[in-house]
Amino acid sequence: LGHRVELDVFRNIHAGRLREVSKVLDEHGFGGLLRRSYLRRHPVASKLRRARTKLGLGHADLIRTYRRYGLLEPGTLGRAYFDFIESNGLRFPGEADSLAEHLVYHDLAHVLGDFETTPEDEILVVAFQAATQAHNPFFSVVTPICLFHLGLETSGARVVRLQKGKWKPGPFFAEFRRGMDCRVDFSDAWNFRPHMRLPLAEARQRFGIAPRASGGTS
Repeated sequence: LGHRVELDVFRNIHAGRLREVSKVLDEHGFGGLLRRSYLRRHPVASKLRRARTKLGLGHADLIRTYRRYGLLEPGTLGRAYFDFIESNGLRFPGEADSLAEHLVYHDLAHVLGDFETTPEDEILVVAFQAATQAHNPFFSVVTPICLFHLGLETSGARVVRLQKGKWKPGPFFAEFRRGMDCRVDFSDAWNFRPHMRLPLAEARQRFGIAPRASGGTS
């Protein structure tokens, strides 16, 4: 009975009830808990930011905060994050169509874990990330598998190109195992800012992140 919601996801996928799958993943996926926490702590700011985002307006102060990481020394975690966003054509928090600020940890998991933004690596970074999570790791890994292996128009399909057949068990479980050695749960309101000036190699060592066995980007 404790796994009823998880089993319902599989049943709904099998039955083609994609709206129900998307609803559950929105609620329980790797953004759900943090979104609810952020809304509780910043109710007014959250409503204002949501309204501005819907209108296609940016948040100048927030954008400046994240763009300042581009002024850090090359080789630092903050500069690597800045370069990752810029080189992949992504957007900084506060910019229109950007990842919500409470999900910045996902992009930092890309940087710290040495993952690209290909469909294959999006599945792997979430495998790595889920292994560090105390809350609902199941729903974290189901989301990219729906998008990039099953090709289902579920949660997240608005901002990615759907793919099929990209899940590979060997690399997936290798990255999950690597994430198990990580010493921090990035998703649990992790305060990353004090670490952004660290050399990237030192940050990885501090958090217990081993090099990728193969296929890494650096």
